[in-house]
Amino acid sequence: MGKLHSTVRNVQHMEIDLFIPDSRNILYSVERQLRSSNLEENNVTIITGNSSLPGYREGSAERALYRKVTSFTQLDNATLLLVDSDNYCLRYMDRERDMTSIALGVSGSSAQANIDGNFSAARFSSKPLSLTQRSQDLLLLTLLNSNDIKQINRIEQTIETIFSIPYTFTPPIKLVLSAKRCDVLYITTQANILMADLTTKEVNSLNPSSTTGSRDGPLSVTTFQNPYGLAFLNADTIVVADRSNGVVRVVDLHNQSTSTICKRGLHISLIDGSIASCTMLRPLNFLHIPERGQLLIGTSISIRVLHLTYLTAQGQLC
Repeated sequence: MGKLHSTVRNVQHMEIDLFIPDSRNILYSVERQLRSSNLEENNVTIITGNSSLPGYREGSAERALYRKVTSFTQLDNATLLLVDSDNYCLRYMDRERDMTSIALGVSGSSAQANIDGNFSAARFSSKPLSLTQRSQDLLLLTLLNSNDIKQINRIEQTIETIFSIPYTFTPPIKLVLSAKRCDVLYITTQANILMADLTTKEVNSLNPSSTTGSRDGPLSVTTFQNPYGLAFLNADTIVVADRSNGVVRVVDLHNQSTSTICKRGLHISLIDGSIASCTMLRPLNFLHIPERGQLLIGTSISIRVLHLTYLTAQGQLC
């Protein structure tokens, strides 16, 4: 597949999300902060938040406080939407004005129930967890310990529950749209990778086993242990951050099989290099940059870069 090297080190937190606004920089969240790093110069800038001071405060980005930023996305050239999970709310950040404001929910405390509706009325009793963009104006949201998948409509300024994962599965964690069909969603749970049709609301598991483990091979016998983030490398290849196994798994949808990249490493001894010799520690999220032939891997202590050399046609991603 390629070679691995580390870029941004000393992240020192286990909830990292990644986004690339241009060809040189990445944005990433680390608990109570949003940071920017230049891929070429390897420097780090704090965009907003204070790592040592949890809380809630709106206003200037420099003074804004968060409790736990678990996910974010860029809505347009100037606006970010951040999930401040432990404050039970979603928040805007205007990068042109360097200001933050509330978007959804009530900061600092949970409601008695999850309430859909207009942005001003929306409330969360479960902590919001992970965002993914369905289209320019529609976003999908998971909640901690909830089987509901919610949809945010930016034009109508509403949030609604569009379907729920069957309770035979544990609650959804991370979401990614299919690279082949924009109405199909792939979802991680505690032991499974699910595929959901957003039109029919039908949900199936890629790996039937509900038992956690680390078994590779045909999807019919594959097991995961707390898979977290996932990303498409091309139309038929998904990478999965198998968090508790401490490795990156590759799911081949065409051949219906699973394999493993790198071995599980130790905190004091992470090894870069080829995928045969490299080691990984608690991978969490991915950012695929096709034009650079790179896969950025957010782990609990660093952001690492996997150089992809085996991929051919990328296909049209949704």
